[in-house]
Amino acid sequence: MKKINSLLITISLIFIGLGITSCQDSNGKKLLKHIPQEAGFICHLNADGIIQKANLQKFEDKIGENAIAQLQQLQSQVDLSSALIFSSNDADNMIMILASVKDHKQLLESVKKMGLGITEKDGYSLFGEDGISYIANSSLLWAIVDNSNFEKGLQKIAQYEKLEKSALEIQHIEKILKGDIGVYFKQKSLLPILKKYYKGYDKFSEVFNREDFKDYSSFANCYFEKKDIRSEYEVFNKEGEPFILKDYSYTPINKELLAFIPKAADLILGFHLDNALFMKELKKIEPIIKKDLPLDLLKPINGSVLLGAKVGSGILMTQTPEFAGLFIEVEKGKEKECLSNIIKALGIDFKQENGEYLLKISSQMQLHIGYKEGFIYTSLSSCKDLKENSIQDDELLKNMNNSNSYFLIDMRKGSTIASLLPMFINYPLDGYIEAYSMENKGICVFHNEASTEENILEGLLKVVLHL
Repeated sequence: MKKINSLLITISLIFIGLGITSCQDSNGKKLLKHIPQEAGFICHLNADGIIQKANLQKFEDKIGENAIAQLQQLQSQVDLSSALIFSSNDADNMIMILASVKDHKQLLESVKKMGLGITEKDGYSLFGEDGISYIANSSLLWAIVDNSNFEKGLQKIAQYEKLEKSALEIQHIEKILKGDIGVYFKQKSLLPILKKYYKGYDKFSEVFNREDFKDYSSFANCYFEKKDIRSEYEVFNKEGEPFILKDYSYTPINKELLAFIPKAADLILGFHLDNALFMKELKKIEPIIKKDLPLDLLKPINGSVLLGAKVGSGILMTQTPEFAGLFIEVEKGKEKECLSNIIKALGIDFKQENGEYLLKISSQMQLHIGYKEGFIYTSLSSCKDLKENSIQDDELLKNMNNSNSYFLIDMRKGSTIASLLPMFINYPLDGYIEAYSMENKGICVFHNEASTEENILEGLLKVVLHL
C-alpha cells in the first residue's frame, strides 16, 4: 500500500499541478449520489485515462517495475476511471476520496499481502496507513485524508448513504464529468482558507462575505491532447444562470494599442475596464482603500488596459527587459489632465522632455510617462506607433478579438523562453501559454508544437522523471 500511495501521490501532484480534467459520465453520476449537495469542492478524476495518456509503462525503469505492477493490480480492483475527491464542507471539513470497487475480495487480499491489518465493522472493511483511513465494502472505497478516526469516517458514510439531496442535484454538476479532471467549487467554500492564510482577510472581509461573491459556483475542466493542455472554466450565479454582470459592457480589448508594442514581445496582458461599474464597485470599499488610492484619479480611466514586454536573454544576469510598456485608455480629451493629476499624486520630481515625463531608475533603465490621443502610458522607451514592426497583426493574438481579458506568453521557437529552457531542462519547446475570457467563460491553453509523443502529458512526465 505504501508503494501504491507514493506512486499515486506522485502522479496526483503532477496532474494537479498542471491543472487537468476528465471522466466516465455513468459511473461518475452514481458516485455523486453519495456526496452531499452542500459539498464546497468536488474534483472528478479519470486516473485510468491519464495513466494511459502518460504512457506510464514506458517509464518503468524510473517508476519501478513493482510500482507499475501494483498500480495495474489496483486498476483491476478499483475503478480509477471515475474517482471523486471532495470536502465535507462542515465543522469537520474532511477531505474524502470516493471510487467504485471492482473486486472487493482481491482488494482485501492485496491489502493483507502488504502487511496491513483489516477490521470488519458494520459491513465495511477498515484499514489505514500514513494518516489515511480506507473504508470499503463490495461496491465503494472511501479514503479519508489526514484522519485515523474510523468511527467518524463511518458516521459520515452512514449520513451520506441516506442523503435527501446529493451532489447530483447541484446545477451543472455534470460538467465536471468531462475531460481528464473536472472541478466544481463554491466561492464561499474558499472563505475559511482565505481567513486562515490571507493576512488582509479582516481588512477585506466585507468584500469576501458579500452574498453575490459567496454564491458563485465555478466549474473547470482540462483536457490532455497531442500538443495541448486545454483548460476551460465557467461561473454561474446561485440560480444556476451564467454569471454576467448586468451593468458591465463586456467590450473586447482594443487591439489598436498593440501598434505600440514591438513584434518581438513575448508577454502580453490586457483587459477591458468598464469605468462606470469599476467606480461603483470601488465606492463600496472606498473606506478601506481611500488612503492608499485616491479614487478621483481613476475617474477618467475607461477602456482597455494593455501591458507588453520583451524579456530578453539578459534577464538571467538581472538586465532590464528589452521592452516594457503599459497603456491605459482614458476618456478622450482628458488625457493630459489625467496624467497631470497622477504625476502630482506621485509627488516625484520628473524630468520633462519632448512631451514626456522621464524618471531615471538605474544606469540602464529610464521610465517614460506620457499620453497620446485616447490613452496614457508608461514605458521603458519613448512611445511610438511601430506600424508593421508591431505585434498587432500577429496571428497568435487572434483570440484577443472577442475577449475582455487576455494573457499570452510567447514560447515559440526563437523566443527568449524557448532559447533559455535548454539551460535548465531537456524539453523541446515551440509554443505558447494563452488565457482569455469573455462574460462567464474562460479558456487557458498550453500548446507545444514541438511535442512528438502520442500525448503531451508523456513528454512532460518524461521531463519530471528525469529531473
